[in-house]
Amino acid sequence: MELHDLIVGKADMADMVRAHDWSATALGPIHSWSDSLRSTVNMLLALVSPAIIYWGRGLTAIYNDAYCPILTTRHPDFLGRPVREVWSEVWDLIGSDLDAVMSTGRATHKREALIPILAYGEMQDFYFNYSFSPLYEDGIVVGVLNLAEDTTETVLARRKLHSTTGRLNQVLDATTDGVISLNEEWRITYVNQRGKQITAPQGEILGCNFWETFPALSYEGRHTLSTTTGRWTSTFPASSSRTTRSP
Repeated sequence: MELHDLIVGKADMADMVRAHDWSATALGPIHSWSDSLRSTVNMLLALVSPAIIYWGRGLTAIYNDAYCPILTTRHPDFLGRPVREVWSEVWDLIGSDLDAVMSTGRATHKREALIPILAYGEMQDFYFNYSFSPLYEDGIVVGVLNLAEDTTETVLARRKLHSTTGRLNQVLDATTDGVISLNEEWRITYVNQRGKQITAPQGEILGCNFWETFPALSYEGRHTLSTTTGRWTSTFPASSSRTTRSP
């Protein structure tokens, strides 16, 4: 059979897998691969999300197009090599999980895990959602499927937002006006110190619907919708002694 009949698809990594000298690896030439390995590789190459498999006792790596950015400068040299050789700097973080999957068949999953990686000549902190799942052949675990999602930008953006929000809260807590922030569902997400004093008769109001909590408040105070965040902010005069007023 032709290689295109064994490893199908038009993805860049499908071409690379077909062109690779597998006889120099622990897996041997493609024509000698088992049906289960070829089927697994074809499934892997067809996935649109980042994925890599580690096959055999040496955990030889084969990955798809979407996984290439995760490898940074390791691509394309990672193809066909044992995972421990290429991910040497993170082996202490992932090695025990891979060994556990191979020995027990139990999958593992991590969310926003910190993985320091040598990228572009220096160590950099990356965050990933990833899972290790067993791959079977005749009822025996023979490999691991690794699905991964780089969440670094999300984690860093959230940290920046939290930092900015913290500084903003400090400013708002120092004001003499009561301030309440609302989400798009009109639920109260923040109350500054003066706001807590003004709304004390209402008890705990975080998470409550603004208009249900203060049914007549539209007649008092100032309510502003941010076009940037889509959130409402209500400001009450410092002289206010009550939270509601009948029209």
